[in-house]
Amino acid sequence: MSGVDRRELLLALAGGGALTAAATLAGCSKKPALKPTQALVPLSDVPKTGRTKILVAGRPVELRRTEKGVVARSLLCSHFGCTVAWNEERQVYVCPCHEGVYDASGAVVGGPPPQGLASVPVVVSGDDLIVGA
Repeated sequence: MSGVDRRELLLALAGGGALTAAATLAGCSKKPALKPTQALVPLSDVPKTGRTKILVAGRPVELRRTEKGVVARSLLCSHFGCTVAWNEERQVYVCPCHEGVYDASGAVVGGPPPQGLASVPVVVSGDDLIVGA
């Protein structure tokens, strides 16, 4: 190797590797570790009005802002596990499988569901939401 001192080259490479590792670790430490039953959602992805649908551990969950913060609700019908959909015109959730109906708070108002839609925990972590248990 002409013109380049071997020791200087190795020190430069080692220093660059250390900087890369430090930057990687710093980037990793900004985001919380999640359980398989959780999802990380940027708070900016949840509109001020309306509803946002996400998947948490493969299951549909709705996020909605309220005066108290962001709330999350499972979109799985408590009767048979079908995915319910919000009907804007009627202001209810409707299950397409057996016509279960839930009000805006997720309480049963008609059909066969034995209980309301399940709440899903939401924790604010900086500019993100951790959704799920």
